Formats: sequence, structure tokens, C-alpha cells
Amino acid sequence: MTSEVSTLGLVRDAATRINRAVVELGPGQLQLCAYFDRVNTRRTTKELILSPIAAGALPPYAYGPVRVHCLADTGAWTLVCRTIEPIGACGARVDLEGAQLAPERAGALRHTTSAHRPLALVVPSGVPGCDAHVFPVLEIDAAICVIDATVPLDPGQDLGLVELVGDRHLLRRASATVTELKPWCTADGSRRFHCTLRLRAVEHAHDDPAHDATHGTRTVSDPLRVKRVVEFAGMAATRGWYDAPGWGQGVARFAEADRDSLLFSFSPVPAGRATPRFVSVGFSLFSVGYELTLRVLERNGSWVRTAMPLHLRSSREFRPPLNLRGDTAAALRLCFNNPVSGGNEQHAVCALSSEQVEFEDGGLGGLHWDGLPLEAAILRWPGHEVSIGNLRVDAVCPRAGKRVVEASIIESSATQHAELATLITQLGHPAITVHDGKNFRSILHIYKEAGLFAPHMRNNLDPIIPQAKRFWHAMHQPGADFVRTFVHGPADAPDAAVSVVQPWEHTWLSQHFVSVSPQFNGAAGHLQRACLDYVLPRTDGQHLTFFVKADNRQMNAFFERFLATTGTPEASERRTVQLWCREGSVPRRALTRASRLHLAPMRTTQEPVVSRAIERVLGAHGTAALSFVPGEFHLPKTTARFARVGLVRKRSCSVVSEKRSALWAVIEEITSPGFNFTWMLNASWILPVHADLDTDGMGLCAAIEHVLDKPAQTPTGDVFVNVIDGFPAQPLLDAGFAKLADVYLYTLNRAGLNRYFYYTSDRYGEVDVRTQQRQQRRSGIQLRAPRVEQVTHAPSASRESSIEAHDSRKHDTRKVV
Repeated sequence: MTSEVSTLGLVRDAATRINRAVVELGPGQLQLCAYFDRVNTRRTTKELILSPIAAGALPPYAYGPVRVHCLADTGAWTLVCRTIEPIGACGARVDLEGAQLAPERAGALRHTTSAHRPLALVVPSGVPGCDAHVFPVLEIDAAICVIDATVPLDPGQDLGLVELVGDRHLLRRASATVTELKPWCTADGSRRFHCTLRLRAVEHAHDDPAHDATHGTRTVSDPLRVKRVVEFAGMAATRGWYDAPGWGQGVARFAEADRDSLLFSFSPVPAGRATPRFVSVGFSLFSVGYELTLRVLERNGSWVRTAMPLHLRSSREFRPPLNLRGDTAAALRLCFNNPVSGGNEQHAVCALSSEQVEFEDGGLGGLHWDGLPLEAAILRWPGHEVSIGNLRVDAVCPRAGKRVVEASIIESSATQHAELATLITQLGHPAITVHDGKNFRSILHIYKEAGLFAPHMRNNLDPIIPQAKRFWHAMHQPGADFVRTFVHGPADAPDAAVSVVQPWEHTWLSQHFVSVSPQFNGAAGHLQRACLDYVLPRTDGQHLTFFVKADNRQMNAFFERFLATTGTPEASERRTVQLWCREGSVPRRALTRASRLHLAPMRTTQEPVVSRAIERVLGAHGTAALSFVPGEFHLPKTTARFARVGLVRKRSCSVVSEKRSALWAVIEEITSPGFNFTWMLNASWILPVHADLDTDGMGLCAAIEHVLDKPAQTPTGDVFVNVIDGFPAQPLLDAGFAKLADVYLYTLNRAGLNRYFYYTSDRYGEVDVRTQQRQQRRSGIQLRAPRVEQVTHAPSASRESSIEAHDSRKHDTRKVV
């Protein structure tokens, strides 16, 4: 009897704390995520209610043993029960009669990661059958790593090289073997797999294709993916570089992509030298860097036809190295102090990324060597000067008769990193400029011209334009590294803009994305890519989030295709929230207050349970992204960031309780007016905690009354609230609120950002290429390469290449630009 009472008390405590749960029906069967909700008395028995849970994935009535694992902060434990049955669409009933605690499992406990302290596992060479190569880490220790994946990794599969990556550093490089696979279902019904990997020391790294990861690349071997990349490179007449034995280096331009061959124009090509058998080509396509080794089939002067590649290498970095071998190289200079000579040096930059810079040594090769530190480095470009801190020389290598130094950026401050990210974005997207905050009305004009300025936005912003203009200018000053606004078109009359801001502790928000450009392929794609190029290299953001109205079909269709085609349930989430408004002109009607209720500021001890309650409705990613996690509710770091430039950003957090149970949480977002045009960052969240205990609804009325008691943040007295989908509407209507919109909240973690980067680059890049083709057809321009017939190969390859050259001429279908 004592054991039964203690077990029931443990279960009740778990329900009070809204602890996470995992339901295990049996070996090899689907495991389901859920939350402890409450303990009910049914006739003469007790039952545990789990909610939310994907009830549709449960059998109608499952007999045990059913294991319910409690993932409590104070320690995990397992309850063994007899039966479980679904209740509706998102609940389940577990019979507690005869339930017992399972004995603790022996063995060391692994560290469990969280959504707001994420780790990622990178498989540079890719995983067969899976387009993704970055996976969220769930558990980790010295020998074992558990990852979340959409596509199953087969037990026994070997991964020659994997990398464990944190926010700022590469934490470990190892080999891995898949040892266990568990099918998984989240509380919202998303299906995925938990794959357990056993880690070991790297074996034969130099013989493994994944060894390229040490240079920031990954191998792409999927034939369809390889063919798609080179076809679009041919359609876009992409310009890159080549490196051939006996020829050195030069410029390579794609001319056409045939069914089984590629045609290039090389410059310069040495006269009188035999054609090499193989040539290396590098290029950047849709903001992604690629390198491939090609077999030469034919040559006619500077025109060279090659076979299709079997695989290619693409940059693993979120922002691939920016190739500056053209005219920009003369303008971008690297300055630093060399501790060997004690003097300052200045060199032309060959390539630049957020982690590495390459420069010509200018004949000073004797003073540069591997491992040499370079001090106080500065990048100078006309109108720009960016300090990037100290460097470390990685390699000194000859290229086309010159010595090139590859150096890593060791560490830089947040401000330096922001300036470097801005510089790379500007260099990589010449059509995009960084807004300086001086012409606030031009940004407003775009928004209004596009018809996106809803009445509540205009009514509350127009009266405070001078004040909002001052705030806008302040937050775009160099010291404010928590916001960047990118614009397309003339600086004084842009036709598109988007802002990325950091309104929460570890999250970037993309907002005010608008385009009135008449070009079909114009501003939207360039802004999307510029935004991602800026955010992804930053180490101060773990999530990217954005709000999109549910009736914005074009934007939602783009994101829905991304979610459907890239397999990202473990790396992204979409939740529906509602924005409500109570106009200041509406007479206030007093609501009934219940004396049994207690309203007070949220205590530190209440933060864990409120966080898990919010996680049930907004998901793990959304909860972490919006800083609804212990220690971050009051935004201490964000408040300090904004205060440094004279702006306000903070929160007021309160809880409505009855006895010892929290019923509702009221969290007010407080931000300087004009920072967010939609006013969602000046609204109060009303979020359920133990809302099922608020049987008469008086707790919700108290929460609404508390919102109305707060001073309005708008000049008109309008009050805004954000609530979850399915929120009880009648109490809000009774208080004079009106629903403005259903809004989708999209959240991507680091793995999702990486996939979204490639997806966005491909999608908008394809639009660019096809639009260029249409424009050329309309203008009557056709750039057709000469027929390549003369073959001059090195003797060792002549016969084999001649046969392939004959075969390649059988096909007349070409994609010509």
C-alpha cells in the first residue's frame, strides 16, 4: 500500500510539473512523446491523462506492459502500466491500477541537450538516401551520440567522419557507426527516427571522401543533385576558375550542359601544351560554392568539353567562401601586424568567408608559415573598414604562379562578427545594400504601397512618426549589432526591404519582408539570400523565426514546399497564433473577479512548469526561440543590448494561480514603438498552464483584466494580445477584443537553417536563371559556343578520350545560354 501511494504521488507531482513523457509500447514499436497532464479518478480506479499526444498513432486499446518514461528535471524514472487508450485526437488514458516503478537501468547517464542549448552533428560526406547532412543532437557522451533524423540511418551503417558542432566551435571530429534505430512520434504527430551512433577515433581520414570536411566541404554524390547543379550552372553561364596540370589556373565559364557532357570556355590556355586528362573547376552557384574534377573529352582552342562529374564538393559553411579573384580582389585589402617582422602588411584578398580569409603573400613567403599568428587584422574596402581580430595561418600554397596564404579567423567580438557578416553579405549580393536608418519614410512607403499596412498598424504608427523615426535611426547605428535592414533598389527609393532583428535572447526574427519590385526574379530572392547569408554565420543566434499571416498564400506556399520536400520535422516547426486587438475607443466593462485567485509576478520556481506548459502548445523550437525557457523569460541580455543604444526591450511576466496551481501565464512584450510595425512585439501573451483546472473560466477573466490594467503601449490606447490557436474566444469578445488575424509562427533551428539556406538558394536561383533565359529569347540573343571537334590530349589519354568524344557527339539536345 505504501508503495502504491508513493507511486501515485510521484505521478501526481509529474502532472503538476507538466513533465515530458515518452510512451513505449514494446520493442521495435513506435515511441510517442507526450506530457503528464493530470490524474483522474474513474469509478474505483485511478488513471493518468497524457496530453498532448498523437492519439491517432496509438492502437484503439493497447495491453501492456506499457512503459511511460518521465523525463523530469529532478531525475528520470519509468512507470510500467497495464493499458493505454486514446482520448480524442490529442489525449491518452493510462490505467494506473497495479502500476509499478521499473528498476533503474544501470549505466552512466548521457547528457541531454535542449532546444535553447543545441548541438548539431555534421556528416560532411552526406548520408546515402538523405539530402540532409546536419542533424540535431539529442543525447551525447564520450562514446555515444543520439541524433534526430527524418530518414532512418540503417543499423550497422558506418560514417567515416562526423563532426560535433556547438554554437561557436567544432567540438569533436570522429568516426561513427549506427547501432540503434527507434521510430518516434512527437506530441503534434510528426514522425522521425532517433538514431544512436557509437563514436570512435577517426580512421583513415585522408582516404575518406569526407576528409574534405577539414577544409569546410562536403561531398555530393546523388546523381540527380549533381546533374541539377551543373545544368543550372550551364544555363546561367556561370563564371568560375579552373586548375589543370601543365596549364596552371585561369578563368572558366560554363557554355552549355549537354545530356552527358559539359562545355567550358577557359582563359588563358597555354599555347603548344598538351591537353591534360583531368581538370578541376570551381564556381559559385546560388550562393553555394562547388568544386569538381572533370575528365576532358575534347578541346578546340580555349573551348573544352568534359564528361559529366560523378560527384562534386560543396561548401559546408553556411556562407560559402566568397570568391574574389575578379576585379574586387584589387579593391579588398587585408592589413595586419606580422609578429615576425614586427611591421604592418597589406595584401590583396583572394577569398573571404566568416571563418577564413585567403590573400596573396606579395613575395613575403619567407615570413608566412603554417600556424603563424597574424595580429590585429583589418579588412579594407572602399567605404568600409572591418576589424576581424587575430588570424592563424593554415597553409601557404602556390596558385597560378603566386603564393596564396590561407588563414583562419581565430576569434572576434560580437560587433566585429556583425560587421564582417555585413561586409560578406554586401560583397556577395551587389544588388542589396544595408539600410543606415536615415530614410525611415522610404521603408514605410514600400510597406504601404504593397498594401500590407493594416488599419491597426497605420492608426498607431502615424501619430508617432517622429518618435518612431528616432528609434529607427538609433537601432541602425553601427553599435546596434542586433538589427540589420537590407534594401533592394536605389537607396533613396528602394523597391523591397527586409529586417532581421534579435528581440529575444538567442533568436533572429525576420520581419517587415516586403517587395513591390516589378521584376519577377528581382528583390525577393536577393533579399532572402542576403538575410540568410547574414544570419547563418552569426554565433549569437540559435534559431530563426518569422510570422506570416495565414492568408498570405504566396509566402506560405513557399515555406510549405520547403517543409514538405526537405524533410525537416526535427529541425523546424510551424504553429498558429492569433493576434487580437481591443481598440482604445471601446468602453471598458468591468469583469467579475474571484477572490480565490492569486495574481502575482512569475517566480523563478514557476518558470520550469510555465515553460513546459508553453512547449505543449508552441513546440520545443518555438518555446526556445521566443525565450520562454527558465532564466530567459525576462530577457536580461536582450534588455542590455537595446539599452546600449537608448531603446527599450523587456518583458513583464505574471501568473494567475489558484491555491498552488498556476492556471494562466500573462507575458507582456515591451518594445520601443516603431521597432515592430505589426505591434506583436508590443502585445501580451495569454498562455494556458493548468487551464483545465480553471473550470468556471474566472482565471482567464483575471488574466484578461490584468492585461487591460496595464498602460497601453500605443498612442491610440489600443491593446494587443497574442494567443494560441483554439484559445477560448468568448472571454476576449466579452472584454471588447476583436480578432485581427491568424498568424503562422515558423521556427528553424541550426539544422533547419542549413537546409533552408540550400533550399532558398536553389529555388530563387532557378527563378533567376529561367528569367534570364526568357529575357534573352525576347531580345533575340543566343550565345552559342562553336562546335568542338579538334582533340589534343596528352598521349596517355588520347585513345580513351577520342572514343568518348565520338560518343558525346551522338546527342544534339543541348541547354544553350
